[in-house]
Amino acid sequence: MVHILLGAGLWTKKWAKPWIIIGILWAFALLARIVFYALFLQENPCLLMFDSGHYHTMAVHLLQQGSFCDAMGVYDFYRMPGYPFFLAICYKIFGVWPQAAIALQMLIAACMPVQILFLTRAIGVACNFRLQLTKQLSWIVAVIMIFHVGALVFSGLLMTDMLFAMAFSGFLHLLVKAYVRADACQLILFAGVLLGVCNLVRPLIFLPFVLVGLIFFLFPGKWKQRAFIALSFLAGWGSVICCWLIRNWLLTGICFLHTLSGPHLLNHGAVRVYAMAKNTIHEVAREAVCEQISLHASSILASQEQERIAHKVLLAHWPQTIHLAIINCIKTVVGLYSSELLVIDAAGELPSYEGSCNLIQRAKRFIYPEVRNVLIRYICWVEIIMQFLFMVGLGGFALFRWRFLWCKPLLLLLIGICVCIIATTAICGFARLRLPIEPILIMVSVLFYLSGARTKGNGL
Repeated sequence: MVHILLGAGLWTKKWAKPWIIIGILWAFALLARIVFYALFLQENPCLLMFDSGHYHTMAVHLLQQGSFCDAMGVYDFYRMPGYPFFLAICYKIFGVWPQAAIALQMLIAACMPVQILFLTRAIGVACNFRLQLTKQLSWIVAVIMIFHVGALVFSGLLMTDMLFAMAFSGFLHLLVKAYVRADACQLILFAGVLLGVCNLVRPLIFLPFVLVGLIFFLFPGKWKQRAFIALSFLAGWGSVICCWLIRNWLLTGICFLHTLSGPHLLNHGAVRVYAMAKNTIHEVAREAVCEQISLHASSILASQEQERIAHKVLLAHWPQTIHLAIINCIKTVVGLYSSELLVIDAAGELPSYEGSCNLIQRAKRFIYPEVRNVLIRYICWVEIIMQFLFMVGLGGFALFRWRFLWCKPLLLLLIGICVCIIATTAICGFARLRLPIEPILIMVSVLFYLSGARTKGNGL
């Protein structure tokens, strides 16, 4: 009997080793992604449609031409190069086979729950949470990320979202470590470099510059030290992003990041605002806005012209612009990731812009969606319940714990980053655009439930 108990104790001790627990967490995450892919994404008619097609084409051109240009020598400036570069590496190893790239992406994406486990623990330690609370919080958030619908969906698509979210979580982890370490300048420099890598995957608009201010005001230390830390972060970010700026300047003589901004602002912003202001349909509004645009042979000059017209329309109809911005930010925060499954099930047929700001009508698409794959309905219903619980947690934290934020500058910094990411979606709001900050939002929501809404004091 003694031998049996000793043997059981040894096995328990062995299985309690951190690397084994981490391996189990990764294995469950990978299994969840494989099963989800087999059920919902294996026969994906939209695999190379929309944004995915652009990334795939850029990757193929990089393999064939050795640069981001087509066979005619026309250089590509429309997208950022990070994700096409990842696809090109996959295609170089496995051949031009998107499914192989997705398989590798799922292997990498399965690490996200482990990554979030360590990130949440680092935040808990930096904020001086109780040890037991930190452990509970980190494990709950990590387990949620195993089965998180957004993580499951975008692990199996040729989209930037999953790798961007993981790189962004890595940046957040370095930022948290820099907050509590004496060698903050070195860590914050690496954090800036990693954010620059994120910026090569997806445009970040004003986030890096706002972050400089947040770091200066919310990091500990004297103002000179904080200024040096903020400038170190900016230098790290700029050292990466300047490489792409210099490439574009050498090829064109113009300093810019990409040409997506013009069509994006025009089609998703100016046209919709004009339609709201003039109470007309989307197509009529598009014709009215586009006839103001001068034709340019250069895609760069055309993009800049579209930006100029878009800014003009958005400022001229500022009440409708504010209205659209609020609607899009709400869509980003409360939207469902299962909308991607609905588009895939409909073979890429997108809902019309007409009446797209009607949130009640939009909700009906998810409460009882008309789909070929009936399992999508259950995914929608589960996500609606989970999203409701997360929103209650976030709302409860905002109502009952807002004083707590003033005692925890790091948590205030992280929430400030979340607000910035959401604000960047004011022109075009989708649930997938909040995926990089989803772990922070979930952490805050779970923190409210664990600490209790009516606990006196900080309770943490």
